[in-house]
Amino acid sequence: MGKIKQIFIYLLRLSLKGYFVIQKFRELLDQEAIRDLYHLHPLVEGCLYHPKLEDKIEVVTLEEIIAHFTYTLYNR
Repeated sequence: MGKIKQIFIYLLRLSLKGYFVIQKFRELLDQEAIRDLYHLHPLVEGCLYHPKLEDKIEVVTLEEIIAHFTYTLYNR
């Protein structure tokens, strides 16, 4: 899961290619993931993440973006 920070298009030999600059959300630690109730419902295919973004920035292609998502802030 990540956040798209920027989208840009690159022209190479008369062909346009889209790229996305993303930051991923921080994954739960193993001891935190034990309390993630979404793993009990595999049809939902969801899981919890920390709301903070990782420091690392990545560039991915359109083919690597497989879906969009929404989030709900969950305090326990």
